[in-house]
Parts: sequence; structure tokens; C-alpha cells
Amino acid sequence: MNNSSHHFLLYKFDDGAADGFMEGLRPVGTQASDDVTSLVAAWQYNDNIELPAGTAYKWAANTVLDFNYHIVNYSTDSVLKAELYLNIETQASGTAEKEMFSDLVLYPPFAFYLPADGQDHEFTNAYYQNGSNYILNVWMLSSHTHKYGKDYDIYLRNSDGSQGEQVYEGFYNTDYSFNQGYYDWEHPATRYFEPFIDVPLKDGFIHTAVYNNYGDDPVYFNVTTEDEMMLFFVQYTLDVDASVSEEELSQISIFPNPMNQDGQLIISSDQDRVVELNVVDMMGRTVFQELNHTINQGQHALNINDLSSGTYLVQLKDNQAASTFKLVVK
Repeated sequence: MNNSSHHFLLYKFDDGAADGFMEGLRPVGTQASDDVTSLVAAWQYNDNIELPAGTAYKWAANTVLDFNYHIVNYSTDSVLKAELYLNIETQASGTAEKEMFSDLVLYPPFAFYLPADGQDHEFTNAYYQNGSNYILNVWMLSSHTHKYGKDYDIYLRNSDGSQGEQVYEGFYNTDYSFNQGYYDWEHPATRYFEPFIDVPLKDGFIHTAVYNNYGDDPVYFNVTTEDEMMLFFVQYTLDVDASVSEEELSQISIFPNPMNQDGQLIISSDQDRVVELNVVDMMGRTVFQELNHTINQGQHALNINDLSSGTYLVQLKDNQAASTFKLVVK
């Protein structure tokens, strides 16, 4: 990466979504959104990402990758020339036990306002999903601000919403080997957890950052060097916490699995039921829902359309019990 690099984000387009975007350099404001892409990984300086044994990023053979490269550029009328080189080593599908996921967790941009008063200002936000039965097996944490950032800390969030154990200290150096006594916003610390730490998504994290605007104008959350940001990176694999669900529905199964993006979900039941069915993605967002859906004893076919390739959880429940299944879409 160029010496003036600020960050580099690697995304993958959803199937077919890249057709609506030009190749090459795109003006700010025309970048692909989270609606059509998924984050693969993030770099803030030259580094190799060597995933733990048994894990891998995942995308189909025809997936289009998208680069988001930010240069520290203070000019309003000139573009800095820069180069970036990326090598990716692949392995055969199915040779990893678990998929590695990546996310950017933002402080709400609409709520970020930093006055030009030369005083320290602290911003705090919680990240969690009520009722989720996902467990994040966290491998990596890192933070990101612009030039006014003075500290960044991440804590586990207790089940009652209070601040728990600190798991990231922004004063550490780049490879998290010692506390250097200050936050280096250009080369923030990256902490790896070996073994992973298990974080129930229903509890999640609390992240806190301190800023000091020593400039002449107020600052808001935005993408240029003169603006500010508050976010942290997290990389993780996923497990399901079975204790969150009630007693499982007996004799329920799902077929086919994996299934195509447009296909039928075959549900087998040992009795007639009226169920609620939710299909949720890896961050707990509902992508398909059927309320008060009747399934008869035996096999029942349900059409599900327009799911992107990836891993989902299918949640079935009636007035007596609940059950959760992992679903892979090709």
C-alpha cells in the first residue's frame, strides 16, 4: 500500500450486482452499498491476513470483488496517485470447517457532531442484536478514526446493558504488543484472539472513542480526511447458541441444503402445525418471513426467492417450541 494510505476495504458483490457499477476509479458517492456487497476484509497498513487453520473467506468462482481504497488527501482539487497490490491465495471449496466473516461497526453517522472547541469529547455506542442466538467467535478487533481521534476502547456488553470486560485498548501499538500511551489514528492497533473469544450477539459490544477538534470548523461523520469517523472492525466465525431457543420442534428437517437462490424449502413435520418462519442472514437481519404459515403432517414445500449466496439461519417456531437450522444458499 502507498505511504499515504488510510485504509483499504475488500468487498464482494452479490451475484449479478456488479453489472450496475463501472470498473475502475469511481467518484465518491457512486460506490457500491452494503445492499449489494459484503465486506471480505480490511487493511489500514501493509499486512498479511493469514486466517486461522480451519477457516476461510468464501465466495463463488464467478464473484466480482470490489476495492475501496482511501488515501490521506487534503487537496480539494487534485487526486493523489497511488498504487495497491493484493495477492489472494485460494483453496478448494469445502476444505475449511468455518467461514470467516468481517464487519464494520459504525457509531451512528447522523448522531456524530464534533465542535471546534479544542476540548475532549467522548462518544459511546452499543452493538448487539436483541433475541439473537448467534455467538460470534471473535478472531480480530481493530478501530478506525480520522485525525481528531485520541483514543478508542472496546468492551464486552453485559446482558443487562452495562459495560463489561475491556477487550481492546486503543493506546496499544500496531501489533498490540505493548501500550505506547497514545492512540495512533494512522496505524491503530489490531488485536487477534487465539483462541477466539465467544461473544453472544444478544449481548454484543460497547465501543467508546475520544476526539479533540483543534481545527477552526465543526466536524461531522463523513468520508474525507477533513471529516471524522468512528467505527471498529471485527472478524469472526459463527456458532448457534442452542440454549436461546426453546425445546426443538420434533422431526423437523430442511431439504435441499445447500439450496439455489430461487428454490423450494422442503419442511418435514410429524404433525400439523401453524408456524412462524424467519430466514435471517449472518447479522440477524430478516431476509424472508412467513407468519401464521400452515404446514401439514408429512412433507411441505415452501418457495423462497431472491436469496443471495451465503449462509443463513432458518428459524421455525409455533406456540409450543422453536427450532433453528443453518441454511446454505449456492
